[in-house]
Amino acid sequence: MSRPVPKRRREEDREKRRAQILRAASELYARKGLENVTFGDIARRARLSRPLVYFYFPDQRSLFLETVLRAHEGLRARFEEALASGPTGIEQIENIGRAYARFQKEDPAAFQLCVMFDSNPGCVAGAGPVPDSLRQSELATHGMCAQAIANGMKDGTIRKDLGRPDRVAVVLWACVHGMAQLGAMRGTALEEMTGMDGDGLLEAGIGLLRGALKRAGG
Repeated sequence: MSRPVPKRRREEDREKRRAQILRAASELYARKGLENVTFGDIARRARLSRPLVYFYFPDQRSLFLETVLRAHEGLRARFEEALASGPTGIEQIENIGRAYARFQKEDPAAFQLCVMFDSNPGCVAGAGPVPDSLRQSELATHGMCAQAIANGMKDGTIRKDLGRPDRVAVVLWACVHGMAQLGAMRGTALEEMTGMDGDGLLEAGIGLLRGALKRAGG
């Protein structure tokens, strides 16, 4: 008679299979686009059966949103580290900008998932409210950017006349996102035109933004 598998072992196996599915789905969604990926594709990539994929995720929407949540959590961890690494507000927001660009460079699949969701949150069939866990993760990453700006306004390294920190944070996000995307997609052309690669573009952009953020004489 075979011995029953211990509960802890069963839970570890379930988590392992779930992680396999999420990893496979993330890679396929980022490379092929959500509409071009089936559960069969994901099952083959994860080396699991299709019924098992359905067991963990009943539909594409729930699976896609879980991959986005994992991507956002990775970005959130990077922002937390960046926020803690600068002694002044302006250094904190600069570090957050660099962390965002590194996220795009070091984990392009996760970055692409975030872009897919941000550009069209209703891109999944049967779209409904965004899960609270994902919404809270988004708010947390944005909140850290706003906090860095508020810190700078308080410590004198960022001008106080820029307006609400949360709104300034969105403007800076748009700027850094554009630079990260352009550097990734047009890096060779940038070097041919200016002798500046994607990293150079980011640092030049941060320099310009620093000049706009700093208080006069700061």
